[in-house]
Amino acid sequence: MADKGRAVDALIGQRERLTASIRAKVAHPFHVIKNLFRHRKLRYRGLAKNTAQLFSLLGLANLVIAKRSLLALQARGASLSVPQKRGSRPASAISRHQRAQWTLSSLAMATQSEIGRLASANLND
Repeated sequence: MADKGRAVDALIGQRERLTASIRAKVAHPFHVIKNLFRHRKLRYRGLAKNTAQLFSLLGLANLVIAKRSLLALQARGASLSVPQKRGSRPASAISRHQRAQWTLSSLAMATQSEIGRLASANLND
């Protein structure tokens, strides 16, 4: 009987750890939306508009989170640009992956005011 209780306790513990790990992954974007963008209310303007607004806020929150990590990486001395080596390809032959990295780094360099302006523009729509 005691073994059965221990097995149930172990299963409950596993479920709680899984729930806590999911909650921890979701908490940071919602913290950014609530505290940085000051979005605390849901405005009932139609399901499509609410959905679009939340998707845009979550996308902007992801950009803010990516910006912070990329700026921290740059502060440690990592270069965000790809160094040119002797005999390397010309700039026109840069791979799509390298262009995507540069695009991401330029998005990460967006200032807080630009992100706030985009968020307020989405709220006014």
